[in-house]
This record gives sequence, C-alpha cells and structure tokens, in this order.
Amino acid sequence: MSPEVWITGYGAITAAGHGAAALARLLESEQSAVAPNAALDNRAAGVCGEIPRTRFTRRMDRSGQLFHAACTEAWQAAGLSGWGAGVRAGLVEGSSLGPMCGVLEDHARALDDPRERNRPSRLTRFMTGVGGAVFAQEAGLRGPVLHLSAGSVSATCAI
Repeated sequence: MSPEVWITGYGAITAAGHGAAALARLLESEQSAVAPNAALDNRAAGVCGEIPRTRFTRRMDRSGQLFHAACTEAWQAAGLSGWGAGVRAGLVEGSSLGPMCGVLEDHARALDDPRERNRPSRLTRFMTGVGGAVFAQEAGLRGPVLHLSAGSVSATCAI
C-alpha cells in the first residue's frame, strides 16, 4: 500500500493572473491567456505579470520568485500561516528549467562587463530550488527541502 498524499492548499502564478482563483476563472471561461508577445517577436505565449518582491525574494531569479509566491498562497490556503517555527515538515519543489532564463541573461551581462563575472550572489541567485529553500526558512520548517527537475512532469514527481 502506498502512502497517502493530501493536498490541503494550492497556489498558482500564471498568465491568467496571480492566484489559483484567477486560473480557475480562466479555465471555466474556456479562454486562453496566450497572446502575441512583443518580447518574442510577437510569437504567441502566456506570460505572467510581475510579482511583488519581498526582502526575502528581491535577489532571487524569477523562477524562485514565482515558486515562492505560489508556495505562499498554498501555505495560506491550507491554513498553515502562523503554524510556528520548528515544525518538522518537508518541502518539494518541481521545475523543468528553473533559473535557466536568468542564468542566460546574467551570462550575457558578464560577457559585456568583466566586473559582473565574480559577484558572489551569482551562486545563490541561480541555485535551483532557491524559492523552496527560502520559503522553508521563512516558514520555519525543519525537514528536507528538495528540488526536482523532470521536465513537464516535475510537479507530479514532487507530489
């Protein structure tokens, strides 16, 4: 018999908007969040808007910020806010490419400006799983924090 998994809260930061409710509304309307994107030579793409940065997330890559925001929503939806520090609970983050876009942008800057090459923040800024690690630290979790990268099935593998 396999162990049970209970999903008690969920969060979503998508092209439909911020929050699981925005995604549900889009799905119920049978509309699409995909539209021509000027940054991609007007190719169709779904892009989520900017998310608010906190003192914990301001130096993170966008993928970490997105995970942190969705994780925060899920935590609150599950009624776990104020759960208290020191709780033995784990966190598993799933992402197909993680901070790849930020790494490529940072690499291009480093090629143009040699002073950008040896910044110590480069290591933690682009670390896979940084969103989960920072959230776990913020929430006071005292258990394993893992990052899985398995392409389009990463979230399923995390569950």
